[in-house]
Amino acid sequence: MARIYEGGCHCGAISLALESAKSPAELGVRECDCSFCQGHGARTTSDNAGRATIRLAEAGRLNRYHFGLHTADILVCNNCGAYLGAYFDAEDGQGYATLNTRYFAAAGEFPAASQSHYQGETAEGRTQRRLGLWTPAVIEDI
Repeated sequence: MARIYEGGCHCGAISLALESAKSPAELGVRECDCSFCQGHGARTTSDNAGRATIRLAEAGRLNRYHFGLHTADILVCNNCGAYLGAYFDAEDGQGYATLNTRYFAAAGEFPAASQSHYQGETAEGRTQRRLGLWTPAVIEDI
């Protein structure tokens, strides 16, 4: 049975929902070692068999920042500064996301993060890893 992990940014302009049949322990949490993620204290999770929805109460509040290889949009609220996750569109038009568990209402249920090291990945390798790991996702206006 699927559970929906919900949350959002501090000001309420952007909300998150991750639908998954997995428990927080089964989902796991990653902590990227890049300077951007470290600076924001990001702890991300995803489920390739799940579904993620990023809802914009105010579309103008979503900042899509590009970092590193510029292969994904880093999702930041340009009002309150929350780093909510990352998103990319695959060649077939399907979006994929990884979400920052710090902004889930159930953040305390998630385990300690494991360190992730992505230096040395090619853009193609990074895309393939994300296709196998990240959650199918949509960004929608409400």
